[in-house]
Amino acid sequence: MKPWQLALSVVGVAIAVATLAFIITPKQGSFLQSSIISEDYLEFIEFLVKHGKVYSTSQEFMIRQNLFYEAKKNIEIANSREGITHKLGLNKFADWTDEEYKSLLKNKPEPVQRIITQHSHYKVGELPQKVDWREQNAVNPIQDQGKCSSSYAFSAVATIEGHHAINQGVLMKFSEQQIIDCTGGDYKCEGCSGGRVSDTLRYNYYYGMMNGSYYPYRGYDQTCLYDKSKATVFTKSIEYLSTRSITDLFWAVTIGPVSVSIDASSDDFRYYKHGIFTGFCTADQLTHALTVVGYDITRGYDTGYFIVRNSWGVSWGEDGYIRMAVSAGDGVCGMLIQPLYPITD
Repeated sequence: MKPWQLALSVVGVAIAVATLAFIITPKQGSFLQSSIISEDYLEFIEFLVKHGKVYSTSQEFMIRQNLFYEAKKNIEIANSREGITHKLGLNKFADWTDEEYKSLLKNKPEPVQRIITQHSHYKVGELPQKVDWREQNAVNPIQDQGKCSSSYAFSAVATIEGHHAINQGVLMKFSEQQIIDCTGGDYKCEGCSGGRVSDTLRYNYYYGMMNGSYYPYRGYDQTCLYDKSKATVFTKSIEYLSTRSITDLFWAVTIGPVSVSIDASSDDFRYYKHGIFTGFCTADQLTHALTVVGYDITRGYDTGYFIVRNSWGVSWGEDGYIRMAVSAGDGVCGMLIQPLYPITD
């Protein structure tokens, strides 16, 4: 039996059994009075259908099912913590092993020596209390990078798209796949095995961006299909912000989207569902790149947050976004350590 046939069979049997459980009214004392199928199992089947999961064998089905149950239990425990301003929820990672999840996190740290763009002379009191570039047509819809460790490409491209839209008044869709396929060699990126945002922007300085319609996202490594005649927007320079300067990040976001890198290894980030994310993470390994597209400090800095775009699809977080708390030092999960953005055409 082929994988898709097995998946359909499992779902079909589960639905049939569940239907019988509801339409048969057992007599008193009958064994059918006990639940024919557990709520947990039904939730797992619903999870399979929602996320289009397909397993190749019945053994894998059982392994994934147990991973799902374990994730569900851990999420319930985490959500019972007091004083936490965010909640976790089951998502597409619920049947992944920890090793599979970590294989997605291969963003490379930025070099220590870099030219810092100083914004610290701007006072926090002069900043707008709210910025959201989604409302200014400078942010494209959420995408899903799949199992390719390409967050660096999505973050870099989102900043290029945003700054170009702000400068030119037109939001275009550029190609993450071009970055995955074409930034090896001198640019030191490794396709779906990870890369660095700054190297991506450095590549863009010389080669420009192709439109996503010419070079669509595949989510796996290919031969570079770059076509110079179809390249448009180029990076003029890279603006590196001062490390651990929350003032600089606020100021930079008033100009346009900013790339940040974080330690995304915690279960709190993996299963983030909604609310203001305060952490339960370290800043040890900045292996996942995100894009800050706004902030909101209308109720004060203590309850303020950054609006951050991820590349894990709309089923993750708040329709693909996360609100990360305003926090000094390293910032939440290290987001203040190496922020940067491009100057574009």
